[in-house]
Amino acid sequence: MFLLLWAMITPISSGVIAETSESSLDLYVLGVYEGHTHKYGKVTVFVAPQNRPIALLLTAYESVEWQIELEPGAEIATVYLNGYHEQMVSGLPSHIPIRSSSSNQGTGYLYGHDNSSCFKLIAKAEHLYGLRARQHLCQFRGTAFVVDGNGIRPLPID
Repeated sequence: MFLLLWAMITPISSGVIAETSESSLDLYVLGVYEGHTHKYGKVTVFVAPQNRPIALLLTAYESVEWQIELEPGAEIATVYLNGYHEQMVSGLPSHIPIRSSSSNQGTGYLYGHDNSSCFKLIAKAEHLYGLRARQHLCQFRGTAFVVDGNGIRPLPID
């Protein structure tokens, strides 16, 4: 059984500050141990329009490239990347701030990949980022997910 490992982090912003106040955001938490392959896996996240902009926390133990696919009208205010190994994200407009942390960066890390570690991840993330998690999903391997008004769910990949 893998244990949730975490450390307090100092977020690093690689974008501009979003116009939306972070305290008014809904946080969606998605955690995996690995992407479609053990190392350097890819996970696609389809984001549908919500009632207001959202914040995404994407976590993994292994290095993952998170490919974001925004549906017309979907708004993301900020993205938090966190994991033991460095995480990458693509598909976001350049104005969306990305805050990244990992053990490799020397800034600490957290991740969740099952129910037990996911609840611990949520508690730490809510404390760290000052946002309440509206929805969460953690599982061992991930390939594709949708984030919409019904929450977060995995998509079947044939």
